[in-house]
Amino acid sequence: MRQFGVLSVVAAEPGLNQRAVGNKLRIDRTTIVALVDKLEGTGLMERRRGPDRRTSALHLTEQGIARLLEAQEVLAEVHQEFLGPLSAEEREALRNLLVRLVVRQSGL
Repeated sequence: MRQFGVLSVVAAEPGLNQRAVGNKLRIDRTTIVALVDKLEGTGLMERRRGPDRRTSALHLTEQGIARLLEAQEVLAEVHQEFLGPLSAEEREALRNLLVRLVVRQSGL
């Protein structure tokens, strides 16, 4: 799931550096470096020279984009199956409650 999160953030905002991606996902510096190393090693992501020479800009490769799309499809299927017993109104109520919990936990 963490790799999916990293891929998703970088797809949404190509060119972010590792620190920014880690901050968005609340992943510590050591862990984000390891995740990016693994994603780069498997050909899903690449580091490019950032605007500041000391940082790297993260970008998905074509393979990374394809893998992310596959994962998003699987996730949508799992959500549909899991939430299947709920009506549209119940799904919306659940979503609203979960958002409230996240906001409260994060202090936003």
